[in-house]
Amino acid sequence: MLYYYSLQSRLGTITLVQAGEALIRLILSPQDADLVKDPYLARQFLGEELEERRTDLMDRFVIQLAAYLKGKQKGFDLPYQLYGSPFARRVWEELGRIPYGETVSYGELAKRCGTEGVQAVGTAVGNNPLPLILPCHRVIRADGALGQYSAGEGPSTKRLLLQLEGAAFREQVT
Repeated sequence: MLYYYSLQSRLGTITLVQAGEALIRLILSPQDADLVKDPYLARQFLGEELEERRTDLMDRFVIQLAAYLKGKQKGFDLPYQLYGSPFARRVWEELGRIPYGETVSYGELAKRCGTEGVQAVGTAVGNNPLPLILPCHRVIRADGALGQYSAGEGPSTKRLLLQLEGAAFREQVT
């Protein structure tokens, strides 16, 4: 059984998806409302029912999100399960190691993942199934500019999160 729950926050609508005792998706974009569009999830949970329900784990997320948005918590301590290729999972796990208030470039993240494939790393970052929990907003361009952000309202959400954390970045000229 898969459970999902949507809540409103200053980041917009957040939808959580839980399987068993772990979060498997955190969706910040209303346009990503197809909860199991990820092919790994679709294969893993083929035939599973999707039920709207706010669980204890989701309540823990709501409490931690409120503390994070007030600057009182530096991250999230919640069980999650990653579904993706081994490479994507390695990138996502490395996202979780980027400290609060710090940023790394896509190139640096690629080095940390043991690859020179910056573009492949960028793709994996863009497909992060648990933004906020695995803080992909902390990955910026080599020149210090924000770069892309596929969650929420895009770069404006990324800017808000980095400002909240006091992280250094350069405004992009469009």
